[in-house]
Amino acid sequence: MPGPAPPMPPGNPAMPGTSVAHFYDELADDYHLIYADWEASIRRQGDALDALIGQDRAVVLDCSCGIGTQAIGLALRGHRVTGTDLSPRAAARAAREATRRKTEAGPQLLWPS
Repeated sequence: MPGPAPPMPPGNPAMPGTSVAHFYDELADDYHLIYADWEASIRRQGDALDALIGQDRAVVLDCSCGIGTQAIGLALRGHRVTGTDLSPRAAARAAREATRRKTEAGPQLLWPS
């Protein structure tokens, strides 16, 4: 009787040598292009999530923040948001985007170091 199967290598078994983090790292610079209007999407998604939260200035953890679409939208609505992502490049872009908007709207957006 054969023994257990060998462990799968990290990443996508259909694409050896890749990882999910690498996949999203490669998308980070252009990810906003999936939206017809990213700025409007930030506002719309922030409004929708704010309505679901139902309280002012909530503390929110966005565990897969990507480039920050929802996290920035919530921060612009006054929530205290911490964003993190398995893609360092996407999380870094989210932090840059949040910082850029902070001078315009004063969001409270935190990013792990």
